Amino acid sequence: MRNKLILLAGILLLLGLLFSPGAARAGGWATLTLTELPKEVVAERPFTIEFTMRQHGHAPVTGFDATVLAVHSASGEQLSFATEANPDEENYTATLVLPQAGEWQWEIETWGRVYPMPPLMVNEAVAAANGEGVRGTAVGAAPVAWQLILGWITAVGAVLSLFFWTRQRSKLRLAAALLLGVVSVAGFVLHAQMPQSVLAESETATLPAIAPEALGEALFVAKGCIQCHTNDKVTMAPNVFPVGPNLTFVKRPPEYLQAWLADPSSLKPDTQMPNLHLSDADITTLVEFLVSE
Repeated sequence: MRNKLILLAGILLLLGLLFSPGAARAGGWATLTLTELPKEVVAERPFTIEFTMRQHGHAPVTGFDATVLAVHSASGEQLSFATEANPDEENYTATLVLPQAGEWQWEIETWGRVYPMPPLMVNEAVAAANGEGVRGTAVGAAPVAWQLILGWITAVGAVLSLFFWTRQRSKLRLAAALLLGVVSVAGFVLHAQMPQSVLAESETATLPAIAPEALGEALFVAKGCIQCHTNDKVTMAPNVFPVGPNLTFVKRPPEYLQAWLADPSSLKPDTQMPNLHLSDADITTLVEFLVSE
């Protein structure tokens, strides 16, 4: 009796997966690939993400609704952002504005499923001390150098006039020395009173959205690898569709993995593994993650 109940529960679970809204619309299942990971995110500053959906992980599809959900890890603040279709391509985009600094967990909800993304570290918003400016750039009036030049030239003239007055004293030379001295002092005073450039206050260090040591794992999640493959080294997100082999221990040499990720069909023409059009840098990072202990 117990075995029959377990079998019945398994059948019901399988039917639920097959006939869920996402599964039915996708013809079974679909994977989501983020085009590029955000490099730096600043609180209150908009940034854009782009992604592609693939039916059965292979054929790109369009004509669906998707929502980006974000939660601040410390405060629990929750936000949602609508997505827009690119009319000329098969990509979708969403513009996000995260108001708090710190770690944000986020995911994309579409096709009746939730696709988790790597957590993002958001930097504190920074404003200039004198007016608004860009982080680390100068704002305010630039120093006017001609007052300083005038001060030095007239100072030299005053010294020379005073020197000639000591050699042959005359009221004219004394008056010239005094006049040049006054002009020199005035030039230095004007220069000192001119507004100087102000550098925007900045943090001692700007944190990347994804820590470099976690970039390989983040790409494994964001590019959709976790949606078809299991990898015990991944803690950012659970496996979604266990249709591919377990990639916890990859025995292939790095050179093979490089070629495979660049164009899987070139090594196996009948493969279901799609060409994700990864950059050389992303491929190198993923290979290092896959072969790491």
